[in-house]
Amino acid sequence: MRNNKGFTLIELMIVVIILGVLAAILIPRFMGAQNDARINAAVADVSLVREGLGLYFVYEGHFPGDCDYLPDLRDSIGQHVSAPIDSQTFSGLTYDQVTDYTYHIDAKVLKVKPNHYVHASEDSIFHNETAVGPW
Repeated sequence: MRNNKGFTLIELMIVVIILGVLAAILIPRFMGAQNDARINAAVADVSLVREGLGLYFVYEGHFPGDCDYLPDLRDSIGQHVSAPIDSQTFSGLTYDQVTDYTYHIDAKVLKVKPNHYVHASEDSIFHNETAVGPW
């Protein structure tokens, strides 16, 4: 008498194929969700830089001059204007003062392919030329 316990090779192959199809469908969706989260985190960090620049404007009456390293920004009483420069979400942050009342910020979002960029000014934030909010 044969022992019929266990699975046949065909049954195991079908299970492996089904798991492969599910993985092929779900992994790209998961990667897309990770990229969206990284982009949204970079936008939030750049908005924090904008808040710091807004506080500087409130105290000084103008935006600071051009600088490569925002932690060097100080108000008139020597206090640092805080900004998340050592961010895990963006790199290559550049700040340019356009006039006493306007500025422009650019930053590259990290760990996202193809490259994505966040641009900000005193009144808006853009991700790859698409407005994501006035905050």
